[in-house]
Amino acid sequence: MFAGKDLKVKLVYMGFGGMIAIIGMLFAIGMLSSVTAQNDKFDTIQFSRLEVVDEVGEVNNDRLPRRFIIGMERESNEIIKQALDNFNAYALKSNLTDKKWTIGIKNHIGKIGKERGYEVRASSSEEAHSTEWLYDVIWRKMSGNYVVDIGLVLESEWDRSGIEDDFQKLLLARAELRCMIFYTKSKPSAKREIEELINQVAEFSRSQTGDKYLFCAWLDDEERFYFRDYTYAEVAKL
Repeated sequence: MFAGKDLKVKLVYMGFGGMIAIIGMLFAIGMLSSVTAQNDKFDTIQFSRLEVVDEVGEVNNDRLPRRFIIGMERESNEIIKQALDNFNAYALKSNLTDKKWTIGIKNHIGKIGKERGYEVRASSSEEAHSTEWLYDVIWRKMSGNYVVDIGLVLESEWDRSGIEDDFQKLLLARAELRCMIFYTKSKPSAKREIEELINQVAEFSRSQTGDKYLFCAWLDDEERFYFRDYTYAEVAKL
């Protein structure tokens, strides 16, 4: 009699313990799923910032898994820097003429604009929707006959005597980013010229806090680009 009672107690105890064990397993599975989901989310964020670049310096996101492309957002200036560096390597290897350099740069910048949903205007570029409009390259969005956004205005000048004139066109633009590409002899000379162009921004009374510029100087002695980002911050004059 007492043995049977003990057996029932043991069975009840085992049943209760089993339920606890099952609940514990379910909780563990739920935690694991949550961690896995978070890891998947983290992986997607990390990989969404990757791009595949082919040997001619063109961004080719078609070769990325779809989930890595979703949410891909990078600042225009960073993508432009990468595109110019990649194109520079290809151009040097291919010994391109000055004319093909200019066309190649326009093609790369134009492709980036198209991928970002802009209408691209530039002359002699297969990536442009139409011919040059106001600037060497411009990204714009239209709503009917209205210009509703300008993502980029770009001027390029390989003749050092024309850099200042071309840059002053950028001062007039209301755009997310203003980009100046030019030729110079060395990094020290590039720094000096960029400082002078920044002085142009500071002296222009219509400059506004937050105006963004990207300077891309091609260094003759190193055969590469030197970049500098600049955002105007108005300083109160005493």
